[in-house]
Amino acid sequence: MEPPELAKIRKARAAGTKALDVLEAMVSNRNYDVRLNALEALAGCTLDLEPHVRRGMRDRHELVRVTALELAGEFELTKLEPELVKRFKTDRSRLARSAAAVALGEMGCVGARRVLEAKISDSDDWVRVGIYYALVRLGVRKYLTSFMKGLRHDNYLVRCATANLALLVVDNKTRAPIVRLLKDALKRETTVAARSSFETVLKEISKNAARTRAEKTGQQVLPD
Repeated sequence: MEPPELAKIRKARAAGTKALDVLEAMVSNRNYDVRLNALEALAGCTLDLEPHVRRGMRDRHELVRVTALELAGEFELTKLEPELVKRFKTDRSRLARSAAAVALGEMGCVGARRVLEAKISDSDDWVRVGIYYALVRLGVRKYLTSFMKGLRHDNYLVRCATANLALLVVDNKTRAPIVRLLKDALKRETTVAARSSFETVLKEISKNAARTRAEKTGQQVLPD
C-alpha cells in the first residue's frame, strides 16, 4: 500500500508547478509593481532564477531593475557579471547603478575593481556609496574610510544606506572602528529613519560578535 505522504508530495509538487507558472507569467505583466513582486517571489521558489533576473535587469522601470540587481548579488549569479558591469556603467538610474555596484561586490567580482574605481570621480554620492562598499568587499580596504564618511552625509537616505551596508563589511579588523563611527553618528543623528538604521546595525554587529565568540568557545548560542 502506498504511503499517504507520497500523495501529499505529488499534490504539493503539482501546486508548486502551477504557482511557478503563474509567477513566470507575471514577470511580463504591464504593471511594474506586479513584475517586481513576481521577480522577488520567484527568488524563493525556483532554482533557475538567472533568466528572470537577466530580464529584470533590462526592465523599463528602474525599481524592477534595482530588484533584479539586488537578487543577482544576493544569490551570487556570477554568470550575470557582464550585464551587471554594463548596468553599472550605463544605466540611466542612479539607484540601479549603485545596486549594480553593490551586487558586483557581493558576488566577489574582483575583475570589476578597475571599472568601479574609474567611475568614482564622475559618480554622485548615492552611487559612490555602492562603489566604495563594493571595493571594500573586493579587498580594497583603503576605501573603507571614504565609505564610512557616508554616515555624515547631508542626505539621511545616504546615511541609512551606508549604515545598512556597513554591517556586511564588518570583520575582526573593522568591527571596532565601524562600531565607533556608528555610535558617533547615532549621537548626532536627528532623523527617526537613520537612528533606527544605526541602532539596528549596532545590535546586529553585537549579536554576530557574541555568536562568533560562542562558537569559538563551544558555548550554546541562545536564540534571539
